Amino acid sequence: MVCAFGIIGNLLNLIVLTRKRFTKSMETMERTAQLCLTALAGSDLIICSMTFPGAVLPQKWLYEERSFGLYFSVYSGGLINAFVLFSTWLTVVMTIERYIVVCHPLHARSIVGIKRTVRAVVIVLVLSIGVNLPRFWMTEIIDVKCDKFSEAPSNTNQTCYITKPSSLEKNVKFIYAYRGVYFVLGFCIPLITLIFCNCNLIRALTRSSQLQRRHSAQVSYRTNRSKDRLTVTLIAIITLFCVLVSPSEIRGFISSMADIRKDYSRYQSIITAGYVTNFALMINFSMNFVLYCAVNYTFRKTMKSMLFSCIYGTEKSNGTRHQNGSVRDRSTNYDHLTMSVSTPIVDDC
Repeated sequence: MVCAFGIIGNLLNLIVLTRKRFTKSMETMERTAQLCLTALAGSDLIICSMTFPGAVLPQKWLYEERSFGLYFSVYSGGLINAFVLFSTWLTVVMTIERYIVVCHPLHARSIVGIKRTVRAVVIVLVLSIGVNLPRFWMTEIIDVKCDKFSEAPSNTNQTCYITKPSSLEKNVKFIYAYRGVYFVLGFCIPLITLIFCNCNLIRALTRSSQLQRRHSAQVSYRTNRSKDRLTVTLIAIITLFCVLVSPSEIRGFISSMADIRKDYSRYQSIITAGYVTNFALMINFSMNFVLYCAVNYTFRKTMKSMLFSCIYGTEKSNGTRHQNGSVRDRSTNYDHLTMSVSTPIVDDC
């Protein structure tokens, strides 16, 4: 259910985030974040799509033919981990860019840009796949005679296929070194970076609000409302990462580094914990649609317009509306999911 919801939700994220209505009034700084959010939705969609077959396919260890299930059991882990790492570092890239825009606005335009963001996304994708390449060689497919197994089909002359750890997987020194480095690169550094940047962003936004109240008698309600939503979004992102991703990463690191198979009770506890933490991990990759709908007015507005268009065959008008005899342009009410640099921030984060 979670995977199916994640697939639908991330598809809707991609549709909404790439619609012209959502992006037409964005500045360059906002478009960079929108680009990262779109890439993040695509990555999360791939994760949910790759995880879904594992939930519906029967769990087998003996295969009568080289089927999709056989290759999925061997290579899906590497692909899923690659895009999990990609999503994690995409969040880091987006957070660092927002930190520069908000905390160091004087340098933002010379550092943050569309081309640099595209380059960063591509580099993160390539490195995420490269770091996970060893996982594709940790399991190998072996041809065996079916008559050796009671679960085999009646035709004893048939060839069956099983999977077993490769020589690379059995290299204890390599496995310990690889998983230790992966834990640092894939979890520790991103977690520290996200906490640091988000704490500074929240502090900067709070300080900016205080300065506006002191020096301006007329503070835009729209600006304050947008900043409040943005602060909630940032807090939600880091909270979801800490609460939903951290347990899975820590549990995976402990189970991979400690020899727990000799202690059956501990082994069963780790397996049970794995089901719980992996479920929480999938919630993290499926929750962004709910998060955007909850905190962002423009996302909800674009989503409503899209649904209106699907139901009635025409897009809901966004031009003007009459209210108490006056006409108001609705396009001025856009509060984008990404950060705006229109409000002054002190460059001292």
